Amino acid sequence: MAVMPPPNSVNGSERRYLEDGIWQHGRFYGSWKPGKYLFPIDSEELNRLDIFHKVFLLARDNKPFQAPIQRKAPRMMDIGTGTGIWPINVAEECFTDAQIMAVDLNQILPALHLAPGIGHLEHIEVDWTPRCDDDERPANSAFEKWAELFFDGMDRFNRIARVVPQETRQLLEATGFTDVKQEMIRAYVCPWSSDRQEREIARWFNIGLSHSLESLSLKPLVEKLGWKPEDVRKLCTTAKRETCVLRFHTYCNIYVWTARKPGPPQ
Repeated sequence: MAVMPPPNSVNGSERRYLEDGIWQHGRFYGSWKPGKYLFPIDSEELNRLDIFHKVFLLARDNKPFQAPIQRKAPRMMDIGTGTGIWPINVAEECFTDAQIMAVDLNQILPALHLAPGIGHLEHIEVDWTPRCDDDERPANSAFEKWAELFFDGMDRFNRIARVVPQETRQLLEATGFTDVKQEMIRAYVCPWSSDRQEREIARWFNIGLSHSLESLSLKPLVEKLGWKPEDVRKLCTTAKRETCVLRFHTYCNIYVWTARKPGPPQ
């Protein structure tokens, strides 16, 4: 849940419009018919509402409702849903097939998904380009061929799949994020390494890669490069076998970017 900016972050003014609400008396209030709903909708209030959800559960022997609802796939409406904790509780604990509509006077979950000054973004991408730092790589690699065709097909869809780390960093900075940091993690396609952590990453990456080859490339190769589906699957099967050979030291890079949303001007 996003955290509302504290009142002292809004130019020192006691009253300040922000998104769909208003700062007043040091608290954040909704903009729906000012003066009708007299209670705040800020983070402190949302915590209070969730506390009382727990109180009501305990007071009713952990039953989220007492109406004799027995039929399958019931339709429910939560009027005055607040944080939405009640419909989530009902859907998870009571009726996984229920249709629940939750409504409230104000948009409690704010459009500011990242709190200025303290909200952080994290973005992760796999660079599917096969790499190898030694001579332990297959000749006429099926995985390398797959990657080239995949990138080409995606280009023709006008959906660039290549990861260019510096461009991602520049986009984050141009959007206004600060404290942008980038980390690169090497993921071997098979668990040959003597390093325990690298082996564990490789085991799971190999499984993920095996499931990714066909899923990622089927439409690009068939619809843009003119391949037959059975030929795509044949290439993927060959690439899967190749990535399970321990003597091949091929890897892909995983990139992680973190950035902070700047605070409002003081």
